[in-house]
Amino acid sequence: MRLSLNLVVQMKDDCCKLYDADERGASMDDWAMKAAAKLKEQFQAAQLQDEAFVGRQRIKKANATPQWLKVREAVKQNCEAFNRETQDKRIHLEFEVVPSTEIRVRLDIDGSHRFLTGSFDAQRCVLEWSLDPDKRNGVWGMAIKGEDELVFVRGAQCEPITPEAMAKEMLNALLRINV
Repeated sequence: MRLSLNLVVQMKDDCCKLYDADERGASMDDWAMKAAAKLKEQFQAAQLQDEAFVGRQRIKKANATPQWLKVREAVKQNCEAFNRETQDKRIHLEFEVVPSTEIRVRLDIDGSHRFLTGSFDAQRCVLEWSLDPDKRNGVWGMAIKGEDELVFVRGAQCEPITPEAMAKEMLNALLRINV
């Protein structure tokens, strides 16, 4: 059996350093401490990310459906207000009774019909809507604003949009107007 140990002596001024075979000059104990510290830091960061993810999911679960119900109620109220204002049997918005995860509005205008349908997926926090026969549609997602406020967002920049603005945008599209 043969044991080999490589030592390098570096002389600089009056100083003398001894290095083991590790080219960085750190002893194996230093490496072990640094490696262990680095892994511990990575595990702690992952744990914090996991906790943050769970926290965001909790916020979404608690607030997604109430936010959706605000949109649904705003659509219903706008339909009622529109009908009060027009007082014309030829133009009528009918908020139809559907499951609470959906919206369906029928526009009766001079004997023809157009429909707005929408559905909310609470698991994905997504509202999808479409018009028939116009074949227009839209999608809004949800994001956490600040510490714990869940809001609907639109566009690539995830701009916040209020439930009232969403209702008006869908109804404007149904009526083919821009108010």
